[in-house]
Amino acid sequence: MIELLGVKLPEIKPGDDIGRLICEAFSVEDQDVIVVTSKIVSKAEGRLVKLEDVIPSVEAEKLAKKTGKPAKLVELIIRNAKVVALIPVFSFIQEGAVDPRTLSDDVGKVFTVLERDKSLLLTLVGGSIYTDAGVDFSNVPPGYAVLPPENPNKSAKRIRESIKMTSGKDVAVLISDTEVFVGGSIEVCRGYAGICPVKRRFGEEDIYGRAKYGGCEALAHEICCAASLLMGQAGEGIPVVVIRGMNYEKSCSVPEPDLEKAIKILLRENVKLIGLRNIISALYNLLKK
Repeated sequence: MIELLGVKLPEIKPGDDIGRLICEAFSVEDQDVIVVTSKIVSKAEGRLVKLEDVIPSVEAEKLAKKTGKPAKLVELIIRNAKVVALIPVFSFIQEGAVDPRTLSDDVGKVFTVLERDKSLLLTLVGGSIYTDAGVDFSNVPPGYAVLPPENPNKSAKRIRESIKMTSGKDVAVLISDTEVFVGGSIEVCRGYAGICPVKRRFGEEDIYGRAKYGGCEALAHEICCAASLLMGQAGEGIPVVVIRGMNYEKSCSVPEPDLEKAIKILLRENVKLIGLRNIISALYNLLKK
C-alpha cells in the first residue's frame, strides 16, 4: 500500500536546513520519497528578490507593453531565461477560446489577476521549460518575488544528505513545481536525488507480445502530481509530502534532454514534412477566420 503523508514546516528563512526541519517535524523511514516544493527550497537558498531593487531595461519595458505583463516581472524573466513563446491567456478568455469558469468558480477573481498580468511567457531555464522563468509572487512576502532554485538537482541532493545525516535514513528527494498545462496546472519535478526519474521500459512487450511504442513513464513527474493532491496550489500550507510504500530504482544514469536542440529538430522536420510555405498558408487561413 502506498501512503501520502503531509508535513507542515515553520516559515522558511534563508539559510534554513530543510532536511533537518523535515526530520524534526516527521519521522522518516528508509525508502520514503520526500517531495518538497521548490518555493521553500528557493526561500532557504535566498532566492528572494526585492522588487523595488528591480529596474526594468528598455527591452523589458517594450516587452511588457506588448505582453500586458508588469515590467519588473519581465525584467526578472529576461535576466534569468530565454523567451521562446507567448501564451496569451487574457486573449484566450476575451475571445472565447477559454471559458473563465474553467479556471475558477469566481470569474471576478480571474479577471482581477489577468488585468494585471495578461499573459505567460514560455521560457527555457537551464535546459528546462518554465513559464515566466519560474518567477513567482505567491506565498512570498509582499514586495518580493522568488526565483526557482539555481540547480534543483543539487538542492535535492543536499536535502537528501541532510536527512541522512540527521535521521540515518536513506530516502529519495524530489523538488516539485507548479506549471501550466492544458485545462489547468499540474506539478512537475524540477530536481531529484536518490531515485531514477523514469521507468525505462520503452519497447517492452504489451499483453499481446508486441513491442510497445511507449513504456517510458515520467515517474518523477507522476510522483509530484500525486503529492500535489495534499500540497494543493494555494494556501494549504503543506510544503512537504512523504510518499511511503513505493518500490523504485534508486539510481540510474539518465542524461538530461537538450530541449533547445529538440525544438530546433522539431521545427526542421516539420518544415521538411509539410513545407514552410504550407505551414505559413495554414497559419494565415487559421488566423483570418
